[in-house]
Amino acid sequence: HEDVDSLRLPVETTPNLAHIRRTGQPLLVPDIQAEPGWSSVVSDKQAHVYLGVPIQLHQQVIGCLNVFNRTPGAVYTDDQTQRLQAFAGQAATAIKNAQLHHQVQTVAVLQERQRLARDLHDAVSQTLFSASMIAEALPQLVEHNPAALAPQLDNILTLTRGAMAEMRALLMELRPETLERYTLSELLHQLAEALQARKQIAVHLQPDDPPVLPANIKEAIYRITQEVLNNIIKHSQASEVSIRVHSSLQQFRLTVRDNGQGFDPQQRTTGIGLYSMRERARTNGLTLVVDSAPGQGTSITMIWPHSA
Repeated sequence: HEDVDSLRLPVETTPNLAHIRRTGQPLLVPDIQAEPGWSSVVSDKQAHVYLGVPIQLHQQVIGCLNVFNRTPGAVYTDDQTQRLQAFAGQAATAIKNAQLHHQVQTVAVLQERQRLARDLHDAVSQTLFSASMIAEALPQLVEHNPAALAPQLDNILTLTRGAMAEMRALLMELRPETLERYTLSELLHQLAEALQARKQIAVHLQPDDPPVLPANIKEAIYRITQEVLNNIIKHSQASEVSIRVHSSLQQFRLTVRDNGQGFDPQQRTTGIGLYSMRERARTNGLTLVVDSAPGQGTSITMIWPHSA
C-alpha cells in the first residue's frame, strides 16, 4: 500500500479539514476508512485513525498538522493532542519567521536597487549630461574660438571615461564576481577615472605594480578604497587625491591621501563610514590606519601582511 506520508490534502476539498479551518479547533476521526468522503482519499492507504490540529497565524488558519494511525481503534489522548497543538504552534512560528526573513530580503533588495538608481543618476547621468552640454557648445567654439576646442575635447574624453568607469563600478555592485576579471591596478584606475569625472578632482595614482592578491583581499581593498573615495566626494572638499600602492616581501600597503578639510577621527568614528571600513578590514585580516586632523587633509592606509 502507498504510505500516508505521500498524501497531499487540500483544505477546501478534503473532508473535515474545512471544519478545522472554520473553527480553528482540533479534529479527531476514529475511523477514516468508514467516514463518508474519506474512503476515496485513504482507501488504499494504511490509515485508520486521524487527528488534525490547525496551524494558525494571527488567529487565521493557514494549514493543518495531520497525524494518521495505522492501528484500528487507536486512541489519541488529550496529552497527545496538546503536544500536537504545541508542534503546530512551533510550525506557525517557523512559517512566520520564514515570511519575515523573506520580507526583510525583499526590502533589502528594493533598498539596494534604489541606492544603485541614485548612484546611476548622481554619477553616470550627471557626468553624461555635462559631456553633452560641452558637445553642444563645440560648433560655436569651432566658429568663434578654435583655440578653446582642444581643452573641451579633453574634458569630454575625461567625462565619458569617468562615466564608463562608474558603469563598471555599478556592474560590480550588481555582479561582484566581475571583480575577478580585473587586476587591482585596473580596478584602481577605474576608481580614479570615476572620481575625476564626478568632481574634477586631480587624482595621482602610483600603483607600484600591485602583486596578485587573494580574491577576498583584493575585493576588500577595492571596496574600502571605493568607500574612501566616496567619502572624499561627500565630505572632504579636496582638490587633489593620491592613491599609492607599495608592496614588499613583508606586507602590502595602499594609501589614499587627500588635501581636504580633514576631521578628528576620535570624534567621528562612524559618521563617514569608518566603522564599516574598519569592520571590512578586520574581517579580512587587514589593518586600517587613519591619519587626519581638521584643516590637514586625510590619509587612510590599508595594510595586509603577506603571511596573513
